[in-house]
Parts: sequence; C-alpha cells; structure tokens
Amino acid sequence: MTYEHRSRPKAAPGVAADSIVPHPSDVRAGVDLAALSREQMDVWLSGYSSGFEFGLDRGYERGRDAEREEVAALQRRAVAVVHGLASVPPWGTRADRMARMERAAERVAAELEEIRREMSSSRSSRRSA
Repeated sequence: MTYEHRSRPKAAPGVAADSIVPHPSDVRAGVDLAALSREQMDVWLSGYSSGFEFGLDRGYERGRDAEREEVAALQRRAVAVVHGLASVPPWGTRADRMARMERAAERVAAELEEIRREMSSSRSSRRSA
C-alpha cells in the first residue's frame, strides 16, 4: 500500500492539471506504508497527525486560492491596459495624421522661405534706389 496525499486531487491521465504551479508531492516518491516497521509507522503517523492538526492538509487549497487570486489580479491589470489601449486610435490613423501635419509644416516652411526671399529682394531694391 502506498500513501498518496488525499488533499490534492490528481488529474486523470492525459488531462492537464488546472494549475501552473507544480505540487511538491509530484517530485517525491510515495511512502510504502506496508513496508514500515512499527516504530517507523509511529514516527510517520505522528508527523502526519501533527501536520494534519496544524492544517497542512488544507494548505494546498490555500495555496491554490492564493494562486488564483494572483492570476486574477494580473488579469484585471491586463484588462485595464487593453481597455486603455482601445481608446487609442490605430497606428495607421495616427501615422496618416502625423504625415499630413509634416506636409503642412513643410508647406508653411516653404511659404516662409519665399516671404523671406521677397523681403530681402525688396530691401536690396530699396537700397539700390
């Protein structure tokens, strides 16, 4: 007979577990209770009962709840970011607007340069007169 921790439900073969955090019992070998001597069995049972009284059998559930709350908090933050980005115009729209503004600025700069040339030529014609 091999002991398996009963507070942790095992996933069926071929079915993914519903947690991304591995449980420590997944990496240790089970205890062969039938092979233990009476003295070893007393030690094992005292350790198990002290852990049970301390609430370690419910520790897995508390850990699972903490994991779910942490994931939920991250998801709430992600939702807030996505909702914030939904109000930002698409890149193409912003890029088009920026290109139009740059072309308008180039036209204004060209007009300003033309006015400066006209003003400098009118000054030089006044000086020569």
